[in-house]
Amino acid sequence: MFYQGVEIELSLSFLDGLGRSYATPENYWDVYFGVTEGCKEALDNAGIEISFPQRDIHFKSGNLS
Repeated sequence: MFYQGVEIELSLSFLDGLGRSYATPENYWDVYFGVTEGCKEALDNAGIEISFPQRDIHFKSGNLS
């Protein structure tokens, strides 16, 4: 397997990344999931969390007119 550089864009609720790895066809899925899991573990080990934007809507009971 060969792995080449990473470009990452940080959005509000996700990381959009581009990397390039090369693998033989029989190893493709092992490499694909291995890279994904490796990135997740690296972020976890560095204490980096991606939070999701949240909007809380509160409804009051009773007459709304």
